[in-house]
Amino acid sequence: MAAESFVFEIAWNILGKLVILAFDAIGLIWGLKSKLIRIESTVSDIKAVLLDAVEDWLEKLQNVFYNIDKVLDDFITEE
Repeated sequence: MAAESFVFEIAWNILGKLVILAFDAIGLIWGLKSKLIRIESTVSDIKAVLLDAVEDWLEKLQNVFYNIDKVLDDFITEE
């Protein structure tokens, strides 16, 4: 009987430690998931800003090329 009580007490202590570890792991996972969601949102915002900037830059570059083309056409037709 004493041996059974001793084994039960050890098993109970191990189970208690496992529960604590499980709760710690769940907390860590939840915190990590929350951080990953924030990072994903930030990356998405950065992507949107960069895409807008690239589109604006490409539009300006296109205008520069049109102007260069027009100046060259005017230069060629003057001769």
